[in-house]
Amino acid sequence: MPYLDRFAEIQPTLPTHPSAHPPGAIVALYLLGIDGASGMAALTILAGAVAIPLTYLLGRALLDESQARTATLLLVFSPAAMIYGVSSADALFATLGLAAAVPLVARGRLARFAGALALALAALFSWALLAVGAFAVALAYLREGPLAALKLALLCGGVLIVTLALVHLLTGFDPIGSLAVTSELYRLGISSARPYWYWLLGSPAAFLIAIGVPLSWLAARALAARRPAAVALAAIVVTAAVLGVSKAETERIWLFMAPLACVAAAPCLTGRRLRLVLALLVAQALATELLFDTLW
Repeated sequence: MPYLDRFAEIQPTLPTHPSAHPPGAIVALYLLGIDGASGMAALTILAGAVAIPLTYLLGRALLDESQARTATLLLVFSPAAMIYGVSSADALFATLGLAAAVPLVARGRLARFAGALALALAALFSWALLAVGAFAVALAYLREGPLAALKLALLCGGVLIVTLALVHLLTGFDPIGSLAVTSELYRLGISSARPYWYWLLGSPAAFLIAIGVPLSWLAARALAARRPAAVALAAIVVTAAVLGVSKAETERIWLFMAPLACVAAAPCLTGRRLRLVLALLVAQALATELLFDTLW
């Protein structure tokens, strides 16, 4: 496909969002025959909805039945998920990230290989989704020890390299060149209007507020209790903030981390408080729409 063969060359000429991502989303739209806003909206909403059962499956892999259901409800009522889950392609990316996370956190070799392959394919839609692999590796370290984490990291890295090499051979797509262009475009983007230290704190703050203040508070409690999912989530949030590769709009760009936060927070939420927390999340989402007149 000429588009893929020359993607790194034409990338700077594309609109902001396609130029800042790998070509996976555009290719998917082409293969699905979607050429308009209504089709893209339908795909986004459908893909975003699939994140809900996938969050339950991730919860079942890490928590008990009750906590998995709680994590699922937290995602359903998270302000970021409600606002961006029907309006941004990041909802699609979040689902792709979950599709990789669920098998990656399993203990079977075949499941983890499938997860590594899903992660490699997801990276063709958004480079940021590679953080899901880092989350799974950190979780493996905490649950199974350093050797298991090293094996999973090597598996994810090896499958990613082989997948990108095959895509390059079949289509001519240059992932290294495309990533370099993405980095340069991002460096020159709107986030450059503020200094690095601002985003070092601002990026996590925007994400944590957007997913819901009660949800973030519960995740913080889980982190204080050293629960593995919360520690692994904190590791990728801090790493992303320090690297500064996704500054600004992290309430949207980091949407794929919202289900991970829900799974991390669920063990700290008792059944009696669930309704109150869900009501507070809905109130925050409504207040965001009314007070800030969100254009989405």
